[in-house]
Amino acid sequence: MELSSTILSIDNIHINGDLYQNMLQIRHRLFVKKMGWDLDTAACSGDDIEFDQYDNPYAHYVIVHDQDRKVLGTTRLIKTSVNLKSGWSYMIRDASLGLLSGIPMELTNHAPKEDNIWEATRFAVNSELSITDRNNVLKRVCEAASDFIKTQNGVEILGLMSPFFLRWLPRNGFVVERGGPNIGDPQNPFCVIRYKLAA
Repeated sequence: MELSSTILSIDNIHINGDLYQNMLQIRHRLFVKKMGWDLDTAACSGDDIEFDQYDNPYAHYVIVHDQDRKVLGTTRLIKTSVNLKSGWSYMIRDASLGLLSGIPMELTNHAPKEDNIWEATRFAVNSELSITDRNNVLKRVCEAASDFIKTQNGVEILGLMSPFFLRWLPRNGFVVERGGPNIGDPQNPFCVIRYKLAA
């Protein structure tokens, strides 16, 4: 399977609307339908999408897709120095300050506001993929996120994802450490994972 990656931002979403919509649909299928999370949704072109307050002009999205532009994997990236007038910053920090009712404050004691540290959330892969293809897509998403953040002079990623990635990421060449305890549903827990980018 031939994979391509695209970084979406406010600068190019207008020419990549198909990727953006398909990405929000993939998120809905995983986080709302499969995992049962109570998130904001809307109908769009006959399919449901998932979105939240962090899907704003400061967000960047890694989109891994095939030659037909079908979205296979994604994650959302936000610089941790973001501070909106609405009071929101980024998900991990806002949760640690008690601003998000669905995420315990105890998720981490490391929630910086630094230009060179980025947050990665809404990490999702198309559920129709085989295990082998899923692993390839996951790796491509991680590589594309790392490569992009390095171009922005980033040195670290804070990920909010399944503890599964504490094992999977090192097996695929990424050096990570736990950034907080497992939280959420015991059947589908998540945690903060810190990933220092290689120079």
